[in-house]
Amino acid sequence: VKDIFSILNVEQKRKLFAMQVLVILTAIAEVCSVAVIGPFMALAGNMEQITNNQYIYRLYILSQAHTPNQFLTIAGFIVLLFLLLSTLLSIVTIYKLSVFAARTGAEIGDSLYSSYLKKNYLFHSTINSSHLIKQIATEVSRVTDNILQPFVQINARIFAVIFISIAIFIYKPIISIIGITVFLLAYYVLF
Repeated sequence: VKDIFSILNVEQKRKLFAMQVLVILTAIAEVCSVAVIGPFMALAGNMEQITNNQYIYRLYILSQAHTPNQFLTIAGFIVLLFLLLSTLLSIVTIYKLSVFAARTGAEIGDSLYSSYLKKNYLFHSTINSSHLIKQIATEVSRVTDNILQPFVQINARIFAVIFISIAIFIYKPIISIIGITVFLLAYYVLF
């Protein structure tokens, strides 16, 4: 990671930071979209919550629904809207991350090409030109495709997992601890 940051210029580092902010927003949106499914399913399973739960009853009054089924339909559309917005934000984030990685790779390749052009004749007479072409064409794409892009993508998944784990821990701490333990154990065994 330190080597990657050393070859990025100031503008690229600033864009990488902006991408990380977008990743955090996407992780929060994913947590919210997961969090709205549970209450909706509980409401669909037990419509008496409309009259028994004061918060749901207030929402029922605010929605101006005429029947509990109509309220459930409105709630369903709101849940679908949350899921749609979260998915769209995730698509935009993945697109932006991919474009950032591709553009950064192209800029690194241009910089490397420019550096080779500025070398003296002795440098070019001692090094095979196919080696230089390989460095520009193959190695730059390996850095961006196999290091930079996965690094940024894994940050997105790490933030999502952290936010979802915190939300589950707040809701059900024991289930969260058991889930994290099983996940870490499985990861350790696979690794």
